Amino acid sequence: MIRALELDPDYATAHNWYGDLLTIQGQLEAGAEEKRKGQASDPLSLILNTEIGRDFMFLYQWDRAIAQLQKTLEMDPNFGVAHRWLVWAYWENGLREEAIEQSETCVALERRVAYLPRFLRQVVSDDRAEAIRILTDADGDPFDLALYYALAGENDSALDWLAQAINEHRMGAAYLRVDPLWDSLRDDLRFQDLLRVNLEA
Repeated sequence: MIRALELDPDYATAHNWYGDLLTIQGQLEAGAEEKRKGQASDPLSLILNTEIGRDFMFLYQWDRAIAQLQKTLEMDPNFGVAHRWLVWAYWENGLREEAIEQSETCVALERRVAYLPRFLRQVVSDDRAEAIRILTDADGDPFDLALYYALAGENDSALDWLAQAINEHRMGAAYLRVDPLWDSLRDDLRFQDLLRVNLEA
């Protein structure tokens, strides 16, 4: 990537990939700056604009994340990745109803994880038993299921699914070190062990 940027400093995709590498390594500010360089070269890139919004989340800058993701969706209201991150930007900012509504939009657009709006409503209403029942009947990406079990407060199940996700090299696991969605598990010794395994994979 560095060589690609030496050959073409305006290569937006290389800035994006290099920024991702820095982010995964925990260099959040440097990663965000690299993404902004890519955005300057290709201001209409949907994935770059989305990942800049996501990186604001990693910096705990919820309002900026929401604004950036909304801006991306103004360019393309059907861009599913931006909708998915906007769900969690709203959620982490305490905007639960907005997060649920956004999850409904995701389901309508992408025809995946159809149970997510129902699950989030049970979490908000503090009906843990029903939330877990929904997950028990669900299938899908083990990384997603790990996150949902963590949201439901079922840490053992969350860690079991997360171990599977790491073993299968699921893409989302690359960001475990920096993604605030996993903060509820960070003090758990098993999570710390999984994080070390993930970094060595």
